[in-house]
Amino acid sequence: MKFIGFGLLIISLSGCQGLSSSNLKKGATTGECFPHVSLEQRSSDCDLVPWVDYWMLVSQLGWEQRQNQLSLLTSLPSDRVKLILLSHVPNTPYQSRLRAQLVAQQFMQSRDDKLAEFIRTIVFEPAQEKLELESALTTQTQFNIGQEKRLQTQSEKLAEQAQQINKLLQIEKTLLKNHQKPNHE
Repeated sequence: MKFIGFGLLIISLSGCQGLSSSNLKKGATTGECFPHVSLEQRSSDCDLVPWVDYWMLVSQLGWEQRQNQLSLLTSLPSDRVKLILLSHVPNTPYQSRLRAQLVAQQFMQSRDDKLAEFIRTIVFEPAQEKLELESALTTQTQFNIGQEKRLQTQSEKLAEQAQQINKLLQIEKTLLKNHQKPNHE
């Protein structure tokens, strides 16, 4: 079901540019995806399908493999997109996903195109929600651990007090036995 929705979103995002004739007139001004690269490379970088394919491909890699690929990336905008996609796979450590969220946020703020919209809608927002849930879960877990420690301390104190009460009862019992014995003197 998610894949159908995802596919519809990709198709609708791809169709949005076709509906706007102003994008065709702008061409080399604001509608460019990556203005620093050749026109051939720029058009392929702007197409969402290769980015979705790339994301699906890297989603099958383990974290160590993706980490190696991350170390080879530069500060080029296309490498920023790769960093974002490489770091938004479920088995990516929390800190790496958090760093990638910052990169994604900067990327989206610097652009106004369908690739930025794809990053925002499909990658950034779900990942942000997941990070917030994980943060809340961590906070709740820490609270629960604190409560568990307090309960353990209270249980130990109760056991200690029960032991003291038993000792006092034994002393009282002994005193009562000694007091009830008749003196034969």
